[in-house]
Amino acid sequence: MSLVKITKKDLEEFLNSVKIDESFFAFVDHVKSNFNAKVYIISDGFRLFIKKILGNYTNKVDGIYANYLYFINNKFKTLYKYSKKDCNLGVCKCDLVNKLKTDTNIYIGDGMSDFCATKHADFVFAKGKLLNFLKAQNVSHFTSFSYFEDIINQLPFVLEKLHEERGYTGHRK
Repeated sequence: MSLVKITKKDLEEFLNSVKIDESFFAFVDHVKSNFNAKVYIISDGFRLFIKKILGNYTNKVDGIYANYLYFINNKFKTLYKYSKKDCNLGVCKCDLVNKLKTDTNIYIGDGMSDFCATKHADFVFAKGKLLNFLKAQNVSHFTSFSYFEDIINQLPFVLEKLHEERGYTGHRK
């Protein structure tokens, strides 16, 4: 990143052009209001970009775990606060998912940096390279999605299945 040369204005214009799945915001609201659950963003990307893209919605998520990026004198400086020696990623998602684990853990991902983290999830919503990986590994606790709206629609069924597998009775959040 230190080799990238960009002005602060160009960076702002670029980040303003990034499109996010609009149903992500509805997903966060749905999970927090209907299930009283925590929503974390665990990314091997950069916190600065995520916060800019989410804007005021940053306050709705319970934590953003991503690489730090500072813009100083038209150059990027990086800090990999969540890396681990034995992990090839800037953010060791396996470690974080394991540390943040609660009673029921749903993981959502789409890339190679998500492969390891899915081992610590009760259920995975996957697309892209992650979906292909889970299929190839014959993992059974996942389903595909295209948009967060798909997850909103599938979540009640997934939770019911998990609760049945654990022997819970009645409705559970």
